[in-house]
Amino acid sequence: MKNFKLSAVLSAFLSLIIMSQPVFAMDTLAGIVFKDVPSSHENATAIQELQAKGIIGGYSDNTFKPDNKINRAELTKIVVEAVYPGQATGKNCFSDVKDEWFAKYVCFAKDKGIINGSNTSFRPNDEIIYVEALKIVLTAFYYDPMKQSDVWYQAYLDVASTLGVGVSNDNNEKISRGKMAQLISNILGVRKPNKFTNKLGNFGVTFPGKPISASYPLTSADGDITIYVYGYKNDKVTFFVNYMDLPDKTLKSKSAKDLLQDEKNGTLSSAGLDATDEEKEVNYGSYAGLFYKIKSLDHNAYGVIQTYLVGNRIYELEMLATGSYPTDAEVKTFIGTFKLLK
Repeated sequence: MKNFKLSAVLSAFLSLIIMSQPVFAMDTLAGIVFKDVPSSHENATAIQELQAKGIIGGYSDNTFKPDNKINRAELTKIVVEAVYPGQATGKNCFSDVKDEWFAKYVCFAKDKGIINGSNTSFRPNDEIIYVEALKIVLTAFYYDPMKQSDVWYQAYLDVASTLGVGVSNDNNEKISRGKMAQLISNILGVRKPNKFTNKLGNFGVTFPGKPISASYPLTSADGDITIYVYGYKNDKVTFFVNYMDLPDKTLKSKSAKDLLQDEKNGTLSSAGLDATDEEKEVNYGSYAGLFYKIKSLDHNAYGVIQTYLVGNRIYELEMLATGSYPTDAEVKTFIGTFKLLK
């Protein structure tokens, strides 16, 4: 392969930036689409988002039942998976929570101080009203009210109003599964800083600012190489972290510097560009890297890209904006926070 195309998706994304559309289409990323959640449903995007992240699942008949009321056990499972994915464990923590499917989520949440029971019981099958659900969700995401009020839930309503994440004007509404997905999605969207850890890719990074949309693991095949793409978009800049593993025969054929140049040439080719605006060699510890800027006057798009060769893996961090290059502060927050996991 003469030129790698780690940024084979770049040219398609240029038009998305101009149009201020989400980086990736949710229905593409979501995998299974629940047959009872049409795109016209008010909570469809949130439901697909959480499904793509593995936070929620449906029923065996491929439905989600978005308008059904959610019970306390279901709510707890969703919240725990949103904040502590894959970490739930425990059983026998309430008189009515033994070793059922929900036991590990309820007991884990109790241990973390996210939930309380009524005396010694939890009432897992009871439907839950909006303000109770709001308290649990905000507590799980560490949004603790800074003030107290005579009415116990008012402080949580105030936090939700400040964040702009509320989903109901009826405090006593028995909340639906769809609205709960919307609430979780809303809160995920305003969390700051947006620290992202990817164990599969062995890296961590911070995506700056408030997100408008975020992508989820997406693969793009380039010949015999699989490219893994993670994207995020705030109100100014679109960010990507991409990586791919090179075959041994490729590594043996060229130096690290030449391999990074090949990757850059693939990026330029996929974006329909001829040259970089600025270029310099960089390093991540002992690993070779390359920093460069690109621009497309036809699209009024400007990009900052930094790549590293770590073993047989090339990492690429991209920042794309319209009208001007991302600021030095944005570059530092994004590229400067990239780290390999131990």
